[in-house]
Amino acid sequence: MPAGVLNIVIGTSHDIGDAFAEHPIPAMISFTGSTAGGKHVAGLAVTGPMLKRQALELGGNTPFVVLDDADLSQAVPSAVFSRFLHQGQICMSSNRIIVDARVHDDFVQRFVVHVQKLKCGDPRDPETVIGPIINSSQLRNMVELMKQSRQAGARQVF
Repeated sequence: MPAGVLNIVIGTSHDIGDAFAEHPIPAMISFTGSTAGGKHVAGLAVTGPMLKRQALELGGNTPFVVLDDADLSQAVPSAVFSRFLHQGQICMSSNRIIVDARVHDDFVQRFVVHVQKLKCGDPRDPETVIGPIINSSQLRNMVELMKQSRQAGARQVF
């Protein structure tokens, strides 16, 4: 690909996104992130010196649904992959797993066994499936969500 055709810059929307959204170049803004961040970027893209096209992929809550006739030997590894890819820090991660009551217990048992086999560690190691959380703020948020879930009646399984 010729130089300059594709450029990727990674950072927070406030650090670098505002400058991109307000600058005459580029003509289009593609943003993946939270709904609040998307609203901010969209606002800048329509109020800056020129109107920009936008593609926004915002914080969804995608469910993974397991029906009673599911092949659990396929469903379980798929659900684990969907939940744990990039430690769950990716917009396409399944944030909810909805399982038909008739296969629930079997699914949960298989899910736990599968997750127990996932290797945690250095992401440079090809065997590692679960690497570090992106930053301390995200870690605090995850710990708080687990605390709230337990308080609301969720139970932890091993």
